Amino acid sequence: MAEGGGDSSFDTWLVDKLDALGLDAEVYGGYVTGIMGDEDNPQEERIESVIEILSGAAEEDNDLGEFRSALNERWDMKVEHEEKEKEAAKAAKQKEMDSKKEEERRQVEEADKARRAKADKRVQRSAEEQAERARLLGEYGYDSDPVDEEGNPLPPEEGGDGEGGSSAGDSLGEAYGKNLNKERVREEVAAKREAIKKTHHATALQNKIALEADKMRKEMAKNARKTTKGERKR
Repeated sequence: MAEGGGDSSFDTWLVDKLDALGLDAEVYGGYVTGIMGDEDNPQEERIESVIEILSGAAEEDNDLGEFRSALNERWDMKVEHEEKEKEAAKAAKQKEMDSKKEEERRQVEEADKARRAKADKRVQRSAEEQAERARLLGEYGYDSDPVDEEGNPLPPEEGGDGEGGSSAGDSLGEAYGKNLNKERVREEVAAKREAIKKTHHATALQNKIALEADKMRKEMAKNARKTTKGERKR
């Protein structure tokens, strides 16, 4: 039959009723559902229009009074069923949207947490680097002594009495000793770099010699195969 709406029970009921009235359900079912679905008019007027159409087509002895009241009740049930389906679909969509928003919020929180952790790690690394620098400075004595732009200790200010002069002389000697420590460290670093450079050069040379030897062996083997092949032809 024609389209009947959301509730299939209404369609089944309508087919049975039209058959009982001796009417073709395929034809008149479409009229009924079409008229009842026109919500621009009050439901009572729609029912009256349906009754007029069916009265003109049904046999005269058919009483449509029962059909009228049943149609009103069944249509109300159909509309209520469709409204519930719409509400359920709306609730499901809202739930999906809420779930999506929650997932987005969770991702934002995780990203923010990762950024904070990265920042904390950077601060911790900076603190560790500062501590290591302080340790090195403390070990070589440059943590509290005034230094110039090159990192060399500055001589103490002149002036003061004999005792002060003696203290200044001691500080100057200590500063020069620390400067010697700094030069020694630089020399050790330079020596290590030179040793690494020599080791790398030696390794590269050995690799080159090995490649040349391998290339020579392959060439000799190739020549030997050519010689053997020539002797076989003769």
